[in-house]
Amino acid sequence: SSSTKRPSLFLKSFHYINDLIPRRRYENDNHKNLVRGGGSGRNRLFKPLSSSTISENENSKNDRETILTMGEDDINFLEMALSKNVMFHKLLSLSEDVRSNDNNMKKVLFDSFECISVPKDMVLFQQGQEPSEDGGYVYVLAEGSTCSLQVDNKFLPEPYGTLKGGSIIGEQAILYNTTRVATVFVNGKNSYPGETAEVKLYRISGTILNRILRQDEESSSISSNTAEELERIEDAIQEISGSKSMYGGSIIRPWGNSRWWLWTKCWSGTILSTNWKHAMYMMLYSFAVVKLCNSFIPSSSTIIPSIQHIWSYQMSLTTFIVTFFVGQAFTFWRSIYDLTRKIQGQISNFHLLLAANAKRDTTGSYTSQASTVLDDVAHFSRLFHCFLWASYAKRYSVLLTKAGLQTMACRGLLTSDQYKVLCTLEEQHPNAIPQSSKLVPLLEWMLIRGQKGCDERHIRDPYGVTSKSLQEEATGLRGSCFAISGKIKGRMPRAYSHLVQILVDSFLLLAPWGLHSKLLNTGSTIVCVGMLTLFYGGLLDLAKAFLDPLENDETWSNTGAAYLDLSVLIREANAGSTVWKNAGSILPFSV
Repeated sequence: SSSTKRPSLFLKSFHYINDLIPRRRYENDNHKNLVRGGGSGRNRLFKPLSSSTISENENSKNDRETILTMGEDDINFLEMALSKNVMFHKLLSLSEDVRSNDNNMKKVLFDSFECISVPKDMVLFQQGQEPSEDGGYVYVLAEGSTCSLQVDNKFLPEPYGTLKGGSIIGEQAILYNTTRVATVFVNGKNSYPGETAEVKLYRISGTILNRILRQDEESSSISSNTAEELERIEDAIQEISGSKSMYGGSIIRPWGNSRWWLWTKCWSGTILSTNWKHAMYMMLYSFAVVKLCNSFIPSSSTIIPSIQHIWSYQMSLTTFIVTFFVGQAFTFWRSIYDLTRKIQGQISNFHLLLAANAKRDTTGSYTSQASTVLDDVAHFSRLFHCFLWASYAKRYSVLLTKAGLQTMACRGLLTSDQYKVLCTLEEQHPNAIPQSSKLVPLLEWMLIRGQKGCDERHIRDPYGVTSKSLQEEATGLRGSCFAISGKIKGRMPRAYSHLVQILVDSFLLLAPWGLHSKLLNTGSTIVCVGMLTLFYGGLLDLAKAFLDPLENDETWSNTGAAYLDLSVLIREANAGSTVWKNAGSILPFSV
């Protein structure tokens, strides 16, 4: 059985790890609370807390951490908190009791933790800091404690910006051997009376945690992900949580109507920034053509006039075709944008129906069961919207990989049970539910949880009206989501875009030949070719940008001329998942 095999697997490194474990202070110990002294890492010395030390550290809270005794309630809370995290799920599913058998992995894990209290508003660690600089700890928040996250000097918005009791903090840098990805502020009340200025935490040395987890296959697979993959996952999570954005919080690059601003302040994300190199190359090409004509083609030759006539006819055709092509591309871009907003509205409608019909007590507040239904549906809707854009946008697709799901589970964005169900569905139904279709079960979870609330009478459902309305919103939401896939796959036939590309390229290649016979001036010809390249080539590039609103096409260089910042949509939907519940939490009339 696993309970007999695991200790033998672990014995190779148990004695080494056991030597590193601090002697934890239990309730029956006679030790007094200790305060961290100098040094770094797990081998730092501890000394008793004196009154002089308190006064010296009053203005330097980062240097004051009080060691508390660990009781049975602390162990039970830690076991409950860690069991919800995918990193520890397999390890804690073993049958051994954490308080017996000196050679079992679970006992070593819990013996490695120590309980501390820290000042309120203390910074646990800072973004970009090496774990060795802050002690290299991984923390678990005690019940009632909270932490706020700050990335790039911005506090993350709800619901991702606040970590609550049972959350694990700082494991990313330890598992992946990277710097800290966020600054963590400790705040909120603690779980024991009489110490309102202090916050209770549990911590474990990252060195010990790494060695313990590497004995477990599932946890070891989490830490074996490449640094590049971790960076992509972390960037995606930071975008959807609100700490990173493409356009400073706008869904597209903001525009201005001032001529001076457009000429002097606007460069990044414009056609000028993407097409100026092409214009310069074409000006060099036109210079070579003019020199060739002046040196080798006599003025009496009919070659140049003939090319000039062909080019004149082609100008009218190219102008009409390329402007029409841009119009068609913008229509496609606008249809995708409208669908993104429609999906947001349909999700919001779903939450409005539930919040308006949630059961209330005599004071008009939600009952605890109704509040749970609203919270569950809100959580599912956030995951659904995130997985929706991860299915269609390459920059978020890494979240749908096993490594991405594991990281989301470790960060608390997914529960351990949800992670296991999604992985099981993909394994059992690889064709029906591939990696790119993980939004499907989330939509079903939203509907089923809402209908379950109706069946249990936590959501008012007079004559089945609410349940029917929820079904209509869910089916409409499904149609809108899959319409995006259909539009992207059929956005433009290859033959059409191929013809337009050839037409524009040939027009620009013939431009120096056609212009030279009219202008008869080298400088004028070169400047005119550059301007034609900038405008005609720019129009074609603009059309390509319109045809790629989700930033999936890597075949040409673009700086975001028309890309949609999907993280804005996700963050707005995250906030909207709780807005209707909060707005209806207090009523000015009785119900």
